[in-house]
Amino acid sequence: MKHRYTRAIRRLLPESAVEPVRGMRNALLLPRRIAAERTFSRSSRSPIYLGADALRALHESYSVPAEYGYDKQSLLVRGQERARQVLGLPGVSKANSFLEIGCWDGMVSGALCREGRQVTAVDTREEAFDARASRQGVSLLKADASDMPFDDQTFDCVFAFDVFEHVGDPEAVLREAARVVRRGGVFSPIRLPLHVSVRPARVSLNHDPLLSVPLPEVSDGRVRG
Repeated sequence: MKHRYTRAIRRLLPESAVEPVRGMRNALLLPRRIAAERTFSRSSRSPIYLGADALRALHESYSVPAEYGYDKQSLLVRGQERARQVLGLPGVSKANSFLEIGCWDGMVSGALCREGRQVTAVDTREEAFDARASRQGVSLLKADASDMPFDDQTFDCVFAFDVFEHVGDPEAVLREAARVVRRGGVFSPIRLPLHVSVRPARVSLNHDPLLSVPLPEVSDGRVRG
């Protein structure tokens, strides 16, 4: 919803007024970002594992919606909804080349292709690749996200939905994402595992120390919340 408001404001305001408004918004968010940076700095560099009781309590608190299905229509609708979410991310509206990590069926990428974008999607298993995504123009590849067969700075936008809790070496995947996204592009691991904020974190290769938290040893990227 907020991205709709953002697009509406951009249409109503002249381009010269957009940057001052963005600056005011960033200033208002600065205390929260400082608090987030402090939290990151105090966090453990080693994995912290949740016990069975904590996991059970989380499952009871955040149940899976009943309408979350895997039939063909559900995959189509969810792909369209998630594609709109990707396109609504800051810095993505003018992106042309996309990479989806952990695509599973590939229908999110298929919806992006229907919007005129060039999309590659990778997953370690190919049995779930949906033929509809391929017909829509997605380049579906079986590949390990920690060692992807792409040149440096290939994509304008790299994104992943609910992926990092499933990979054996999240740091390696994060490094690869930072490697293949072009400088000035965006990497958005949407809906990260439980230890990360429920808001999407975003790695941007733009230099912006005011709005960013350093991402250790990943190029010169930054994590934005």
